[in-house]
Amino acid sequence: DYLSLVERLRPKVAIAENVKGMLLGNAKGYTKLIMARFREIGYKPQLFLVNAADCGVPQKRERVFFCALREDIDAPPLKLEMKHRWISAGEATADLQELTDAEKENTQNTPLQIKYWNATKPGENFSRALKEITGKESWFNNCRIGKHSPSFTLSSQPHKYHHWDEPRFFTFREWKRLGSFPDDYKAKTDRIGKYMIGMSVPPRMMEAVARQVVEQWIKRT
Repeated sequence: DYLSLVERLRPKVAIAENVKGMLLGNAKGYTKLIMARFREIGYKPQLFLVNAADCGVPQKRERVFFCALREDIDAPPLKLEMKHRWISAGEATADLQELTDAEKENTQNTPLQIKYWNATKPGENFSRALKEITGKESWFNNCRIGKHSPSFTLSSQPHKYHHWDEPRFFTFREWKRLGSFPDDYKAKTDRIGKYMIGMSVPPRMMEAVARQVVEQWIKRT
């Protein structure tokens, strides 16, 4: 596993990432085990909860970072202070709103999705509309993204994220922007590319963490 690799290679710094749920409920026990394992193999670990929006990503994605310094290296504790201004989903995708014919075809909502989209405000999920219309509680993961704030956390199910102005899914080009991936990022298919972005740590988020580590730890060793 990752920590076994760290133990064998002995890098100056080791960084691991996981979901916010690591800080909740029974998962906290697993987090304590990871911290203990870092110490066992000779590292000084610290734990941080980071919001991607604070790193310049147009997405409110919170992730846990384990940042560990090798114990023989003398450096002050790391401070992750991300202060980038928040970038809205609308700002990030402003120049991508003219869709190609292929994009229009590939991002169409179903009639049922359009019905709930019309009853949902930007920045909300579809659950309230569904309950008002059917009396059932469901579709919590389907949402109409707000134009004037960062997106909700992207997932591996891009068909559950809907545009603020039009009842449609987001294009691959828009999805890349929301995930802070470069415009020239390519995948075998748009569907695979969206899946990979939804499962990934946003590049600008990882860059922000890495820059702090370099400035505060690496350059001092």
